[in-house]
Amino acid sequence: MESKNDLKVSWGGSNSPLTCTNHDFFLDNYVHGKEVKIDWFQVTFDFIDVKKNDKFYYELDMNSPLLNELLGLLKRNTNINNLERMPKGQFGYLHGYYVDEFIWLFYGGNQNKREKYPITLTLTGQGCRAFEIMGGNWVKLFQFFRFHGDSFIKVGRLDLAIDDYDGNIITPYQILPYVEQNHVVTQFRTVTLHRGWTLGEASESQGFTLTFGARGSNQLQIYDKRLERDQMDQPDLNTPVWYRYEMRFTDEKALQVMELYTVSVDHDDSQTFMSYAKQLLLTCLDIKEFNPNDDNKRRWNTLPAWKEFTDSLEKIDLRSKNKIDTTIEKKIKWFNSDMATTLLEMYYAYDGDFGNAMYQLMGDSKFKQKHLNRLNAYLRKMGKPEKTLADISFEQNILKEMYVSDGLPQIPYENRTDVCEVLSYVMLTQDINDENKISLSNVNNYFDKYYEDLGRENRRTLELKTKNKDVI
Repeated sequence: MESKNDLKVSWGGSNSPLTCTNHDFFLDNYVHGKEVKIDWFQVTFDFIDVKKNDKFYYELDMNSPLLNELLGLLKRNTNINNLERMPKGQFGYLHGYYVDEFIWLFYGGNQNKREKYPITLTLTGQGCRAFEIMGGNWVKLFQFFRFHGDSFIKVGRLDLAIDDYDGNIITPYQILPYVEQNHVVTQFRTVTLHRGWTLGEASESQGFTLTFGARGSNQLQIYDKRLERDQMDQPDLNTPVWYRYEMRFTDEKALQVMELYTVSVDHDDSQTFMSYAKQLLLTCLDIKEFNPNDDNKRRWNTLPAWKEFTDSLEKIDLRSKNKIDTTIEKKIKWFNSDMATTLLEMYYAYDGDFGNAMYQLMGDSKFKQKHLNRLNAYLRKMGKPEKTLADISFEQNILKEMYVSDGLPQIPYENRTDVCEVLSYVMLTQDINDENKISLSNVNNYFDKYYEDLGRENRRTLELKTKNKDVI
């Protein structure tokens, strides 16, 4: 068994293989340190009315002020009718809405003991990151459910993830031998190891996960997050090291975690919650130094490296924003990396008609709420105005009417005013100067270059469209 001095990071060694393979996909800003985050939240409540119309159809109270308040907390300032319906529900529900691609609202199940039809809100791991990117506040969301769900609320699952971006104290690979020799104290009766490799000229690790406990109950999962993300072949945080210690809580324990998190953050007291999180982790897993003179391993000393690691958690500040990347940023990186050659192939395949094909493809694309959510998360992060589905639909109609001639985009005569409106709207929302005026020189130059008859009538239309802004 290794001693404390043996617990060193061994890049490429048998205990701690190099976990990063696609550096080119990393986003900016190198990542260090540790952080804690909510990585799954599922809550069931009944304070928003649901009516059963027949055996297979339930009706959600669309006019409920509490429903609108919830959507506002989820940063969806829209009526639920504007959200995308799911083809079918999950978790025993018949109906559901995509609040976001990974944030779901389900209803249409069996009555509870209060003879009400409950609703379940689920934020997956990616949904939690989307919630944070959109400016969501965990404390306000938790307080909403505690206040209105005082009579009935069930936190079905809450995951608390601790991310280590250094691995300079201990790693999952160095924990494994202690688990295999049963030099650990844990509340769980079972542990599962999942590992994977690719076979060929060069063998490459595809995953490493230790799971304590059974699915559907409290669990601890320790895994190489970097390997997991690399297997998805997507851009990610700029770090070659990313180890995750994920505690999954259900029911009463999940509710306790939610409540203490709320109180601690609300009172600007990160240390209280992180001390609690440290004890939760030690309850889940306490790694011990072997003592041949004592048959009771609970009396063995905690492994110094494990003690140092768990003690370091108390220094994490819950107010710090998590290191997150938007899915649009991922797509941009992926597009630049993987799609450049495909676009070139398509350019030659369309034999000079590539521009027209692209306009048609974009115009005909089925742009849904989940795509809009992704786009707006990115626009919000970049300080740009958000769009609505109506905006996208309008601009798609313009794209379908556009065509390319002599290598330049052309627009049918009847649509010039509409296109000019679109361009001026973009400029108005991004380039307003101190006098609340905007120069349309770029718009005018574009149209004047191709259309000599863009005259005062169209300029007047723009003035009306821009309402109280001065157009010069």
